[in-house]
Amino acid sequence: MIQAGAYRDTREGEVVVVLGGGPSGPDDVAELTRRGEWGAVVSVNDHAARWVNAAFVVSVDVSFRLGRVLGSPVHVSPFAGDVDLAGFPVDRDWSASTALRWAEWLGAARVVLAGFDLYQGPRLYLDDTPAPDGYRAGSDHFTLAGQLAIWRRIRERLRHPERIEVVSGPLVEVFGPLDRARVLPGGRQTYSGRQRMTCAPLGFSENSTVCLSGCGHGSR
Repeated sequence: MIQAGAYRDTREGEVVVVLGGGPSGPDDVAELTRRGEWGAVVSVNDHAARWVNAAFVVSVDVSFRLGRVLGSPVHVSPFAGDVDLAGFPVDRDWSASTALRWAEWLGAARVVLAGFDLYQGPRLYLDDTPAPDGYRAGSDHFTLAGQLAIWRRIRERLRHPERIEVVSGPLVEVFGPLDRARVLPGGRQTYSGRQRMTCAPLGFSENSTVCLSGCGHGSR
């Protein structure tokens, strides 16, 4: 098992994209691709890793088991993961929070959040994952106000919340929008567009197919 320390600052100065499981994921990814902004992908649970070639899948649910995914992502979890997380600040309450901490651990100069809809709208997930028990029970935890309150607390616990940007959705209110003009000290741009995702031409939304490898499928 690999030690968490072996990954620390291995993405220093780079963009890391944290992908949630919300239905806005494909459109957000298409926007990042259009802008030429890309980097290592951290998938929250395996929702996004099913259609994106993620570098990491982060989960903290004791019952979670990695399903069928693209490529061979490193599973970051305190339960049956690929990494010994000694020294890494796991948030055992929420996989999304831990995914952001992992992006910080990697040393990302910018952390871009995509596919985070905070359980708002008629579809909760991009895939057919069932609604959480609390959502079905009408818990305030899943209201927009409840979600934003949680994320503001998460922001307060991060080392570098100023490095986080959001492609779309409610979290823009917490972290701010995508900013392509941001640069590192000394004027070096923090995006490179060097890493591209594997093409996965799937019917992500009603009439769209997103290709991210330049193979000619395009977006339609």
